[in-house]
Parts: sequence; structure tokens; C-alpha cells
Amino acid sequence: MPAMKVYTMSGSPFGWRVQLSLHEKGLAFETVILSIASGDLRSEEHLARCPHGEVPALEDGDVTLCESSAILEYVEELHPEPTLLGKDPAARAAVRREELECLEHYARVMLPAAQQIFFRKPEERDQELMRTGRRIAAEQLDRLEARLAGHGAPFVQGPELTRADLTWLPFIELAARGEMPLDASRTPALIAWRDRLRERPSYVQTYPPHWRK
Repeated sequence: MPAMKVYTMSGSPFGWRVQLSLHEKGLAFETVILSIASGDLRSEEHLARCPHGEVPALEDGDVTLCESSAILEYVEELHPEPTLLGKDPAARAAVRREELECLEHYARVMLPAAQQIFFRKPEERDQELMRTGRRIAAEQLDRLEARLAGHGAPFVQGPELTRADLTWLPFIELAARGEMPLDASRTPALIAWRDRLRERPSYVQTYPPHWRK
């Protein structure tokens, strides 16, 4: 069977979490980089994959999926080993809860603030939105710092790498490029965790191409 295809944009944290997870599972996949400027997301081909014109999308033989969470659940069920969720229901629920902490409570406020940096001229930026987003995002990272420091293990959910790590990392890296870097005085455990993940082959192999320039 041909390798899976992941359709994403360079730097998309949603696509990156999928790429990281596939790599950590040792699965072969092809990454197809799409461009907003080229109109790729509104093409007939991509809208057939994802009617909302978003990324990521996955093609696996006759299966086509969009939405990163749905993709990751599909991959986990199809390829349960090595697990990125945990061995028992409580562990799996804890990983899923941590993913929601990132997606619903951190990314939801961080992304609009970061987009002001990426897509607007300085004089056009919504300063109040940026202040609010930065404040709430920092509070969420303080809570993540407390969870990491509290158990003293190398990963978010303890001694083993899980999808929780692979979900938080892309959003934290994107935030840093959006002028919201980690604060060494507030989040030393989080910085140590990030640095450990940066050393993994999955990070090196999936690092966004346009960030390398």
C-alpha cells in the first residue's frame, strides 16, 4: 500500500502534531506542503479532502480524513503500537484531556494574538487582543509548568512520550515565533521539556521547511 499522505502548511501546528505522531510511530508518510498564496487550500482537490479548506488532511489508501484530532485517533486505532495514548483507560483519558487543555484553552487565545504578528503591519495590530491573548496564554503555560514540575518526569504525562507532548510542542514553538517565547524565569521545567523534544528525530525531520531559512 502507498505511504500515507499528509497535506499541511509549513508551520501549521495542527499539521505538525500529525507529522510528529506519525514519525514517532515509525510510519512511512509523504508530506505535501500547501500554500495559501497559491490558492491551494481553495482548490477543488483540497476542498474534496477538507470542505473547510483547512489543514491537515490525511490520505491513506481509500481513506481521506481532515481535522487533526480525528486523524490522530484513526492512526492510533490502526497502529496501536507504539502507543501514544497510554496503556489503560485512565492514562488515555489523561492524554486526551491534556490535548484539550492545549487546543481549547491555550491555542484558542494564543493563535489570534500570534496572527497579529504574522499577518498585520505593526500599526494595524489589535494591541488589546494581543495583550489579552498573551496574558491568558501565559497563565495556561504556568499551569503546564506546574504539572511538569509537579511530577518531575521528562514528559507531560510522566515517563513516556505521548500525544500530549506532540500537541503542546508545535503550538509553543509557533507562539515563540509570534513574539510569545517561553520565559526562563517562569517556566524552567517547560523549557527543559521543550529542549528534550527538540533533540528527537521526529522534531528534526518534521521541522517546518520555511522556518529553516
